[in-house]
Amino acid sequence: MADKTKLNKQEEEFAKNLFLGDSQREAYKKAFKQCKNWKDKTIDEKACRLAGTDKIKTRLAELQERMSQKVSESALLSATDVLNDIKDIIQANKLEDPKTALKGLELYGKHLKLFTDKVESVNVNHNLNEEVLTPEQRKARIKELLDKNKK
Repeated sequence: MADKTKLNKQEEEFAKNLFLGDSQREAYKKAFKQCKNWKDKTIDEKACRLAGTDKIKTRLAELQERMSQKVSESALLSATDVLNDIKDIIQANKLEDPKTALKGLELYGKHLKLFTDKVESVNVNHNLNEEVLTPEQRKARIKELLDKNKK
């Protein structure tokens, strides 16, 4: 009995073509050469049915995960390379070009989050022209406003 989760060569090609951005119809035509004389409606139905199977969905998820890992790895290597280059520039320019070395230190410090921007917090609910009320004054003012609304 054949393994229901394993893809044959045509199904694998179909999944890869879908992953690469082909429509279901185009992916099916590329993978299943025997369908070249079929009506588009027939190809669409078969392609849709195949794309909806668990094994194709699983394979697409695997391809996506593999792509995500490669992108993450290359981005990580790129960041490491940039930081190493900045270190080299700092070392090479400490004496000859202090401005360049300082800029390199600034970039490296920003990456390490050594510098934080100041954020000013403003209470927009408080009008600075009004006087600050004590708790008793606030209660009296609230009572006054409530009584005013009752009339």
